[in-house]
Amino acid sequence: MIKKEKERLSQLYFELHALDGKNTGRLQQLQKSISNLRQKEELMNE
Repeated sequence: MIKKEKERLSQLYFELHALDGKNTGRLQQLQKSISNLRQKEELMNE
């Protein structure tokens, strides 16, 4: 499930990136979500 969520977030991330920073706030939100997911994943792998 986390993998699916991560794929969805990366997709959104690249789409937003293509908009070239018009949505800077949303981009920062996404980056936070992505790093949160990575942390969760690391905890699960321990």
